[in-house]
Parts: sequence; structure tokens; C-alpha cells
Amino acid sequence: MVVSISPYAPASLWGRYFSAHYLLWQSKRDDVLKMTNTVFKKADGVVASDLGEEWALLDLESSMYFTLNTVAVEVWKSLEEQPSDIDVLVDAVVQKFDVTSDQCRDDVNSLLADLTEAGLIVAVTDKTNA
Repeated sequence: MVVSISPYAPASLWGRYFSAHYLLWQSKRDDVLKMTNTVFKKADGVVASDLGEEWALLDLESSMYFTLNTVAVEVWKSLEEQPSDIDVLVDAVVQKFDVTSDQCRDDVNSLLADLTEAGLIVAVTDKTNA
């Protein structure tokens, strides 16, 4: 199972975004994946649109938009309903697709790291702030 997020922006914006953030990407990604007792929530200023097979997310602050495949959409729908931890998000994927929790946990973790890096979701370690 592959879960993906694809960023799109005008070439000049993407070039600046990619250059400015690439060096920090791996360390931040590792930090997100190591978090325990973390709840993820949709970031303010992000709007979503259902395009049929995939969804588009627009970050109103950066004017960048991203597409989510069908598996990533299930995670996003759960986050739109309420802030959720990794277990809730994995369960949402398992209920919709023919996959076990063990098979999809790494993919959902990777997706959460990508969404966090892109500024589309926020990781909150204190559930009362979610």
C-alpha cells in the first residue's frame, strides 16, 4: 500500500519552498515519526476539495496546493472530523481498505510526517490543546 501527497505550486514558488525546506526535511520527519501520545489535527488555513479519485488541499498561507490519493483521503477525512492519534487513523484506513494494521502503520506514519512537513497538519503532544 502506498500513501502519497503531491505538492503543486507555480515553479518559482516551489523552487523557493523546496530549497528553503529540504535540508530540514529529514530531521523534522524523524522527529514526527518518533512522537508518542501525539494527536494530529488539521492546520488552520487549509481547505480541501473532493476531485473524485483524489482530493486537493490548498494551504491559503503559502498558496501551495497538494493532492491526496484515495488512501491519504481517508486519513484526511478522519482529521477533518476530529484531532486523532496514529491508532485512530490506522483504523480508518483498515476499515476502508483490505489491509492489516501492521501493513499500513508505516505508510500512515510516513503520510503524517509528509503532511506535517508541508504544514497541512499539526502534531500536538498534549491532547487538551488539540
